[in-house]
Amino acid sequence: MNRTAALTQSHGALAGLPVETPCLLMNLDQIRAKYAEMESCFPLADIHYAVKANSEPLIVETLAGLGCRFDVASPAEVEICLAAGVPPEHLSYGNTIKKSADIAFAYGHGVRLFAFDCEPELNKLARHAPGSRVICRLSTTSHGSCWPLARKFGCGAALAEDLLAGCVERGLEPWGVSFH
Repeated sequence: MNRTAALTQSHGALAGLPVETPCLLMNLDQIRAKYAEMESCFPLADIHYAVKANSEPLIVETLAGLGCRFDVASPAEVEICLAAGVPPEHLSYGNTIKKSADIAFAYGHGVRLFAFDCEPELNKLARHAPGSRVICRLSTTSHGSCWPLARKFGCGAALAEDLLAGCVERGLEPWGVSFH
């Protein structure tokens, strides 16, 4: 049985098949159902799937078919999405620390939405992704979270306000804020 067929089968249908371990099985029907649930909870939002969570092309293709958008963090993830038929305008380059070459690569492939959290990154975006929309990532606390990601990325609200105010003079379009 080929990989595509195995991934589209239910768990029960895979019982007894020779499967190397470790092995992760994904139920595409469950992915569709969870996406629909998320969409119903946030009907006005554009939902972005973080490709780094699982870059399996069938998952990306499935979500793309539902209208999902994607958060990418590398040129490889841009390529995975484009190969799955995702329009570049549905990609957000959410990694706040990017090589200039990676920005230019994404921009050259049509990506026009980028995240940043500091002035040097904003300046790189102005140089290598002119006219793009930009989102400033805010720092948050870990209070109440199951997985502490505070201090990983982001800047304070006052700095974010200053940086977003300076976007237009750099030829960028301030689009909003995000958090990790």
